This record gives sequence, structure tokens and C-alpha cells, in this order.
Amino acid sequence: MYSVLFGISIMKSLRPFFKKNVLKSDIDEDDFLFLNTFFISLFVVVYFAYNFTKKKKVDFNKYKNMKPIELGSMIGVSLFTVVSTILVLQMDKGYQTPFINSMLTKGFSTIFVIAIGMIIYKENYNTLQMLGIAFILMGTYLISSK
Repeated sequence: MYSVLFGISIMKSLRPFFKKNVLKSDIDEDDFLFLNTFFISLFVVVYFAYNFTKKKKVDFNKYKNMKPIELGSMIGVSLFTVVSTILVLQMDKGYQTPFINSMLTKGFSTIFVIAIGMIIYKENYNTLQMLGIAFILMGTYLISSK
């Protein structure tokens, strides 16, 4: 499990550098979003075609039976993905700091997830976990200072 998480972390860590290479050109945020979505769609179609050949059929009844809150959440996740991608691309192009932007968004995301978990879902964290949260806050401050 940890080797898979490590591999995913490496791939996610390399994304800002690939984006920086592309955004150095004349391609703006909208062009990048279009091309990125095109290639992602292509890879998803290939993935589903591969699964289809392995006799793994798509059961559309699962989707028809979704509750409104589940469907609304799915739409919300998709909308948040598009909006956050556009905003991050604008920051990457404008400030030429994709690695720092990536680090800050990961740090802020972690803090927000923990805060929402504590407030809404009443999750409890021990002293060591709270210390980790403090380190995230400190690291976020240090990374963003010049």
C-alpha cells in the first residue's frame, strides 16, 4: 500500500513542473485546460475500453438510483475541480511559482479537511496529530514567506 501511495505522491509532485514547462509557452490557462481535459478524456476512454474488453460492464442502474444529495455532491465535486484548476492555472501562469502554489494548496487542503472533520463530523485528534497540524501551519507560513 505504501509503495502505491509513494508512487502517487511522486506523480502528483511532478505535475507542477510539467505545468510550468507548458505554461512557459504561448499557451494560456484556457488552452491548457482544454488540452489537459482532452488528454484526460482520451486516457479515460482508453481505460474504459480496456475494462470493457475484460468483460467489466458499466451498470447504469447504479447511476439512475443515486439520491439527489449524491448526485448534487458529484456535480459539486466536478465543479470544484474545474474552478480550482482554472484558478491554480491562472496563479501558475501569473506568478510562475507552480511548486509553491502546489505546496500551499496541499497544506491548506489538509487544514480545511481537518477543520471540517472536527467541526462537522466531530472527529477527535490526539496531541501528536495536533502537533502535526501545527507543523503544517508553520510550514505553510515558511513556504509562503520570502
